[in-house]
Amino acid sequence: MFRSKAKPLSARLVHIPGSRMFWVISVLLVTSLGLAGGGLYYYRWRSDWPIPKVVRSQIQFPIYYPSSMPKGYSYQKGFAKIQNGILFYKITSGNRTIVIGEQAIPVAPPDLSSLIGFKKIVTLAGNAAVGSNNGQPIAIVLSNTTLININGSKNVPNDVVGNLAKSMSTL
Repeated sequence: MFRSKAKPLSARLVHIPGSRMFWVISVLLVTSLGLAGGGLYYYRWRSDWPIPKVVRSQIQFPIYYPSSMPKGYSYQKGFAKIQNGILFYKITSGNRTIVIGEQAIPVAPPDLSSLIGFKKIVTLAGNAAVGSNNGQPIAIVLSNTTLININGSKNVPNDVVGNLAKSMSTL
């Protein structure tokens, strides 16, 4: 019969004395925490976000952005700006334009139920109202921290603005 000359598994394990084991575990733990912290830092301040870091750094409230873009629409780079404490950015599809304005929630936010002809909806961000003014689709979203106004050009369908409002989530 054939017998293996290999040592049993318990004899092949390398013994690490107690103090070495402490240092090995410590180094692995510090490395893991460093990688997790670096990943979080990269995620929070990454440069590929649609709203540039230089603009985001001027805002003192959470910024909302569509979790999914309407079909055919894309963020217009270079447009994001802040005027009077309000963040503006634009998404477009050909000659169809949607401008999104965001600001810190005011002390007296708009009463969505008082908007005549607007439909009340619930979104990822909070309560909202969708309607139109002079033929332009509009959505107003109230989160706990941010007032979001979504204004489409006359050729943007109302359902596109409504779906956009439903998909707004924090960056």
